[in-house]
Amino acid sequence: RPSMILPGLLCALAFLHQSLAQPVVFSNVGAGNTTCTTPECAFQCDDYQGCSGARFYTTDVTTTVTIECSGVESCQNFQLYANNINSLTVRCSIAKACYRAEIYAEHAVLDLSCDYAGNTAATAGACYSLAVVARQTPRADVFCNDNNCQDTIFYLSSASSVSFLAQGSYAARFAKVFVQDMVGALNLTCLGDRSCNGASFYASQMQGDLAVSCHTNTVIGQNACYQTKFYVEDLVGNMDLWCNSTDNPGHNACYDVSIFAYDMQGDISAECIGYTSCYSILVDAGTMNGDVRLNCSGYDACFYADIFTQDINGSLSMYCPDDRSCFSCNVHCPVDCDLQCLEQMSCYEVDFVVESNFDVLALECALEPTYSCRHAYLCSSGAQSRMTLNADDTAYECSDPNCCPFDAGVRTCTAGAACVIDCVADAECQGFRIDGSEATSLTVNCQGSQSCEGSKIACPASANANCVLNCNGTSSCSGVSVRSVGDYEVGEFVMNCNASSACLWADVMLNVTSVESVSLLCSSPLSCQSLDFATDAAIGNASVSCDAYQACNALEFAADSIVSVFDFGCLHNQSCFDASVGVTVGTFARLECSGAEACKRGRFDVKLAQNAAFAVDCLYSEAQGFAACNGSNVLSTGLVADTAVTMVSCLGDSCHDLNFVADGLQSVRAQCQGPNACYSGVFDVDTVSNFDLLCNGTSSCGSASVLCPSHAIGACNLECLGTAVGSRACASLNVQVEAAYVYGFLALRCESDGTATDSLEQCTGLSVACNSTGRIAANFIWSSSSLTYECQNVGVPYCCPYYDGPKIECSSGGDCVVDCTQTDCSSTLIDAQQASFLTVYCEERSFGSGCNETHVLCPLGGCNITCSGAYSCGDYAKLF
Repeated sequence: RPSMILPGLLCALAFLHQSLAQPVVFSNVGAGNTTCTTPECAFQCDDYQGCSGARFYTTDVTTTVTIECSGVESCQNFQLYANNINSLTVRCSIAKACYRAEIYAEHAVLDLSCDYAGNTAATAGACYSLAVVARQTPRADVFCNDNNCQDTIFYLSSASSVSFLAQGSYAARFAKVFVQDMVGALNLTCLGDRSCNGASFYASQMQGDLAVSCHTNTVIGQNACYQTKFYVEDLVGNMDLWCNSTDNPGHNACYDVSIFAYDMQGDISAECIGYTSCYSILVDAGTMNGDVRLNCSGYDACFYADIFTQDINGSLSMYCPDDRSCFSCNVHCPVDCDLQCLEQMSCYEVDFVVESNFDVLALECALEPTYSCRHAYLCSSGAQSRMTLNADDTAYECSDPNCCPFDAGVRTCTAGAACVIDCVADAECQGFRIDGSEATSLTVNCQGSQSCEGSKIACPASANANCVLNCNGTSSCSGVSVRSVGDYEVGEFVMNCNASSACLWADVMLNVTSVESVSLLCSSPLSCQSLDFATDAAIGNASVSCDAYQACNALEFAADSIVSVFDFGCLHNQSCFDASVGVTVGTFARLECSGAEACKRGRFDVKLAQNAAFAVDCLYSEAQGFAACNGSNVLSTGLVADTAVTMVSCLGDSCHDLNFVADGLQSVRAQCQGPNACYSGVFDVDTVSNFDLLCNGTSSCGSASVLCPSHAIGACNLECLGTAVGSRACASLNVQVEAAYVYGFLALRCESDGTATDSLEQCTGLSVACNSTGRIAANFIWSSSSLTYECQNVGVPYCCPYYDGPKIECSSGGDCVVDCTQTDCSSTLIDAQQASFLTVYCEERSFGSGCNETHVLCPLGGCNITCSGAYSCGDYAKLF
C-alpha cells in the first residue's frame, strides 16, 4: 500500500502550503489590538469606522502587510506597528479614511497612496493629519492628490530612495516631510494648484541629490509650491529645483519658496521657467560649499527674489534674459558673482550687494533694449550707487565711483620697472583700474579731490616689491580697492591718508607669503573711517597711526598670521571710536589711546606667541581730554600657556567701564592712576598665573569687578592707595573667584591713615564672591583693633580668602582619609580640594563632639562622609 499513501501525503502537503501562502485577511476589526502571526496579512476596512481606533501589530514571521481603508473614517486613529517586514502597502481612498492614523515601520518598502479623487479644499482628505515614521526603509513611495495629505507628517530615517508625489489642488498643503540619515536620492514632485502650499521639507544629514519639481499650467492650476520651505542645511549632494509655469494663468510655480542651505556641501540650481515662476523666492545659502545658479527665464520670473550668497565658498550665477525677469531682486554676491541682464528692465532696480570689492562681480547689462540695469543699486562697504545710462546711451554709469563694477579707465605699469602713477587733478583717476602687478614697485600719488576715488589698484606681484599709496586730496582714495595676492614676499606696504575722508571705505587685502612692513597713516578727520585692512601674510613690523578726530572710526584691521611687532596708536579725540583690531603678535604689541574717547567702544583682540608682550596705554592729558579707553573691549590671549605678559596703564579717567579679558598669560599688571581711572571696569584674569592691580587715586578702582586667579597664595595682588580723605580707591570693588580657591590667594593692601576710623576708606564695601557655590560673599570692613581691613565674617561658609582656624589639609592628587573617630574634628576645616577623593569617618566622642560644626571642602572627585551615632555630625556641619 505504500504506493497509495505517498500520493495522498504529497497532496495534503501541497494543500497546506497553498493555504499558508494565502494572506490572512482581517476585515473591519474595530478598535482594539490585532496581531498578524503569518507571513502575509491584509487589513480591509471598508465600513464606516470599520477599523477606527484599531492597533495592528506584526510578528517576526510577518513579511508583507497591506492595509485598504476605503470606508469613511474607516481607519481613523488606527495605529500600525510593523517591525522588520519587507513590504508595507497602505491605501486610503475616501474622506478621512486615515484621519490621524499613525504608522510605524522598520526595514519595509513603503507604498502609501492617499487617493480620494475630486476632494476639495473644503473637505478633510483621506490622509488628513496622518503621521508616518519609517526607519531603514529601502524605498518609500508616497502619493497624495486633491487635498488628501493636508497637515500630514512623514519621518523617513535611513532610507535609500524616497519619492513624494503631490498631484492636484492642495494635495500636500502644510505637510511636513523629514528625511534623515539618508544615503540615496530624494525626489519631490508638486503638480497643480497649490499642491505643496505651505509644505516643509527637511533633509538632515542626507547624502545624495534632492530633485524638486513644481509644475503649473492652465489645466492643473497655479502656485504649486506656494510658500514651500526647503531646509537642506547639512545636505551632502546637489539640490535641483525646477519651477515650470508654462503659460498664463498657470503661473507662480515657486511663488515665495524659501531655501535654507547654511552648511550644505553641493550645488543649488533653480530653473525658473515661465511667468512669475520664482516670484519672491528666497535663497539663504549661509556658508555652504558649492555654487548657486538661477535661470530666471520668463516675465517676472524672479521678481523680488532675495539671494543671500555672500558667505558661500563658491560662486553665484544669475541669468535674467526676459522682461523684468529679475526686477527688484536683492542679490548679495560672494567672491565670484556672474549676473546677466539681457532684456528690457530685466534687472531694473536690483540691489547688488558686494561685501568687499567689485572685482568679484561680472555684470552684463544689455544696452538694447534699454533699461536692463537702470536704477539698479550697487552697495559695498556702506556706499551706494545708482546705475544709469550715459547721455548717448552707450554705456552704464554709476552715481558713486566707490561702488561701481565698471572701470572708468585703465593705467597699466610697464613690466619689470618701477612705476609711479600720478593722479593730480580732481577725479582724474576716479573709478580707474591701476595695474602695477608686473612692476618692480608701485607708487600711486592721488593729489586732487576724489582723484583716485573708487579705483582698483593691483600691487606688484614680485618678490620684495614695495607698494605705496599717497592719498593727499579730500576723498582722494575713498572706496579704493587694493590687492596684493600671490605666493611671494612683499617689501613695504604704505598707505598715507592725509586729507579729510581720504581713505574712507578703502578696502585693502594682502594675501601673500609675507610683508616686510606695513604702515598706515591716518592724519586727518575721517581719513580712514570704515577702512578694511585684511591679510594672512606674516608681517615684520606693522604700524597704524590715527592722529585726528575720528580718523579711524569703525576701522577694521585683521592679521591672521604672526606680526612680529605691532603698534596701534589712537592719538586724538574719538580717533578709533568703534574700531576693531585682531592680530597675532610674535614679539611685542602696543595699543595707545590718548584722546577723549579715543578708543571708546573699540574691540582689540591680541593673541600673543610664546614670551611675547602686550602694552595697553590709556592716557590722559589736559589738552587731549579724558575717557580714552572708556567702554573699550581688550582681549589678550597667550598661545603658549604661562609665557606671555600684558601691561595695562590707565591714567586719569581713562578706563571707565573698560572690559579687559586675559587668558593663558604668565602675568598681567594693571595700573589705575588717578580719579576714577578704572571706575566700574572689569578685569577678567582668572586663568593667568599672576595678576597685579594698582589702584591709586580717588575711586580709581571703585565699583570695579576683578575675576582673580586663585590657584596659589598671592596669585592676585591688589593695592588700594591714596592720601586724600575719603579717597575710597577700591570702594565697592568686587572680587570673584572659583569655589575651589587656595586660602591666601588674595594679597590685599589698603592704605589707611592708621586711626580707628580710617578717614581714607580705601576698601570700604570691597567684597569677595565665590562663583557656582553656596558660600556667602565675604564683605571687608575696617577693624579698629587691628587697624586693617578684614572679612566681616570668617569661616568656611563665607568666601573669605583667609582662614586661620583649625585645619586639616589633604595632599594633592591622591585619595584622602580623615578619621575623626580618633581625634576631635569639631569646628575644623577639612580642605580636600586638591585630593582625588575624600573619605571622612565621624562618631560621637565623650571628649568632643565628633564632626559638629566641621566644614568640608570636597574635591571634584567627590566625598564620602560617614556619621555614626547620635549627633556625630551635629546640626551645623557644612559640606561645600
